[in-house]
Amino acid sequence: METIKLFDNNNWNVKELLKKMDDDSFYYGFLGKNALSSSALKDLYKSPKTYFNKTNVINSDAPALREGRLIHTVVLEEENLKDKYNFVEVASRNTIKFKEAKKEADSLGKEVMLSSELNKANELCNAIRFNTYSNDLLTGGKAEVPGIGELYGLPFRGKADYLKDGHLIDLKTTARLDGWERSAKYQWHYDMQGWIYCELFGVTKFTYVVVEKGTGDIGIFELSDETREIGGDKVKQCANTYKEYFVDKRSKINDYTIRGIL
Repeated sequence: METIKLFDNNNWNVKELLKKMDDDSFYYGFLGKNALSSSALKDLYKSPKTYFNKTNVINSDAPALREGRLIHTVVLEEENLKDKYNFVEVASRNTIKFKEAKKEADSLGKEVMLSSELNKANELCNAIRFNTYSNDLLTGGKAEVPGIGELYGLPFRGKADYLKDGHLIDLKTTARLDGWERSAKYQWHYDMQGWIYCELFGVTKFTYVVVEKGTGDIGIFELSDETREIGGDKVKQCANTYKEYFVDKRSKINDYTIRGIL
């Protein structure tokens, strides 16, 4: 596919888009409004109103996103750490010193983080690298690979944390490993992410490497064919919902109602 039509109603050259997707402001900003993603589908799966409200408040500076980006950079792209970040030795983001450091970082196109946040990211990186299984999975491939494509007639975007030999490895952090598999399917809907990424990147093997933030314990979870197909059914449902409420416009967002019989 050489071109793809985004929600801005323009046809974009796919190769040019993939280059632009390395820029977080473009990926989370422009594409956040003009293409679907696995994270967007979690809101859409809940209701079209939830998706609509979240889409109009895109915040790439949310603490969880900041933390995730830093950990991914430390673990997967350590060579780019200095190009992407400045670090400041203060106790809080509310200090004058931090705000001054942020202005300087913004002028350089960098992100500023606390030194304590870097220390924590390094601890988790060591936990991953000193574990034989997770280290083997995250060695010998390519990190942060962008992908974009059309699924069910709609544009979808994604970034593969790590790709090698037809195998996609996704790095996650969690407060608790216990019960992660159930939460992954029923709370965070990572089955949809697995299906979307397998389609976008043309892979059939998908593995989650999950690190528990408090202990550094590692969990490795393979995405089964059955779970991936369930995710695909949920993606199809979400695509139909999007078309109904945002493309065909047969219904108004405020008219969304859950109905049933007791």
